[in-house]
Amino acid sequence: MNPTLLDCCVAFTSPVSYGEFLRSQLESAGAIPLWVPTISIQQSDRLQAKVRQVIAAELHQISGLAFTSRNGIRAVASALSSVDLPPLRTPFYLGALGRDAQLLSSLTEIYPHPHCQVVVPPVATPEALVEALGPGQGRPLLCPVPRVVGLTEPAVIPNFLKAIAHRGWRPLRLDAYETIWCGADCAAALVQGGRVSQPVQKAAAIILTSTAEVEGLLKSLRALQIDPHRWLQGVVVAAHGPVTAQGIRAQGVQVQVVSSDSSSFAGVVQALGQYFQKATQCSAPEA
Repeated sequence: MNPTLLDCCVAFTSPVSYGEFLRSQLESAGAIPLWVPTISIQQSDRLQAKVRQVIAAELHQISGLAFTSRNGIRAVASALSSVDLPPLRTPFYLGALGRDAQLLSSLTEIYPHPHCQVVVPPVATPEALVEALGPGQGRPLLCPVPRVVGLTEPAVIPNFLKAIAHRGWRPLRLDAYETIWCGADCAAALVQGGRVSQPVQKAAAIILTSTAEVEGLLKSLRALQIDPHRWLQGVVVAAHGPVTAQGIRAQGVQVQVVSSDSSSFAGVVQALGQYFQKATQCSAPEA
């Protein structure tokens, strides 16, 4: 246990699809987790049908798949298991970030390919993945990404596709799942009074694991007639990796902690603990 987070109230805004892991990391560090999802990850029937259609009709024409999230891997794995698959090109690339790459086995188990090359960059960022894939030489690369609903599409998505094109690949965007804002009340548990049935301890820190989460947080606080920047005063903002930190700052929010290891949530929890260790104590700000 990391005593620097002992009894610290740490809020986090991750969706249900992977928030459980972050909560367990915080609990192991001695923190009091306050889980306030601001986005949800969903696979609509329409998008699932589209993914199956693309996989069945176009997989034999592409040279690989580049994933920026495990949600995209899951969507493609579901499609692979339900369609007749054509022969793949050689070589065929599978690219993923950090621990997301562990899920690539779900693809290779469904459709083994002797010349499949798994690409995992040493740094878990989209930019590093693009570099690790190497020159594209005009080859098509399928990129499963989210369709964002209720929020602005994070710049990381179009930037990733542009970077792939600049490396000589022909990126093919595939909206494989949906990132959906959880609504006006999603941040209610963070504030005292107002629409909250019972007052809660104000968080000493908040962990944000994606750009969409911070926009969802700010949008909800404003809907609750709470000044986001006033609420954030005295709250330590921790970002899961430099890409998320850049997106948070673009929303006008200051970031005090950035995890250098963005391959898993353990990195941001450790970085937050180190921050409080330097500050000598963890204390919640005045409400």
